[in-house]
Amino acid sequence: MIDETKQNTPTVPSQEGSIGALIGSIIIIIILILGGWYIWQEAKKIKNIPPIEKEITITEIESILSSDIDIGLESDLNSLDQEFE
Repeated sequence: MIDETKQNTPTVPSQEGSIGALIGSIIIIIILILGGWYIWQEAKKIKNIPPIEKEITITEIESILSSDIDIGLESDLNSLDQEFE
């Protein structure tokens, strides 16, 4: 019928699975530490950037852009006029 020796033997958990999980956890922790160190070093570089000496206002940007556009349009129109003459 039922073999009692097989029924009463305790099962031993596998040691290989727990060692693999431990190694994986250590690798993940090392990667997180290295990533944090890298971000910290990059943040220190950003703080060392010299400040901007002059702020540019929106009106200055608009005047620069409009003058560039006007020059470009005028040169295009002049070249078209010369082609059709």
